[in-house]
Amino acid sequence: ISIFVLKKMIANKNSNLVNTAVHLALYLIAGRLLMDILFKLLDVSAIVYYSQYCIGFSIEIVVITLAIKYFKHNNNKGLLSFGEGIQIGLIIMALTGISLFIEIYLFLPGFHNIKAIEITEKFNPEQLEATIFKIEQAKENPNYGVAFPMYVLYFCFLGFIISVIPTVVMAAKENQ
Repeated sequence: ISIFVLKKMIANKNSNLVNTAVHLALYLIAGRLLMDILFKLLDVSAIVYYSQYCIGFSIEIVVITLAIKYFKHNNNKGLLSFGEGIQIGLIIMALTGISLFIEIYLFLPGFHNIKAIEITEKFNPEQLEATIFKIEQAKENPNYGVAFPMYVLYFCFLGFIISVIPTVVMAAKENQ
């Protein structure tokens, strides 16, 4: 879906929008991956490890807002359409979702299983056997055909939600 959208935008001569979004997405992806690897190398507890998702979400909000602001001020004489703002958020988050899926599910699939067992042991020990059973079932039958699009769609949904607010605010400032 995201490749189709990128091709359509390039065909519509919106290459500045795509360049802006991809450029800032690469910085976001690098930061998210470095943060994830750092937390894994430090072997922090599961709660501290998963707190990085809140930090990452905050960074995503800042990056998408800055990308929309940058695009608005450097293109179309300071004008921004609703669709352009949303496209920027969708591109950034789709690329982020793809990269994090590759890192989490393909390069380091067992790490999250270990952290899930650690959290279950700490907060819900009576469910430990059920958690281990579910993890073993998932290992035997990995369904990346469903997991990949759902993961990317989740990130696209976040990108849409995050980009709506700055787009509306910046577009409203244009009309004043």
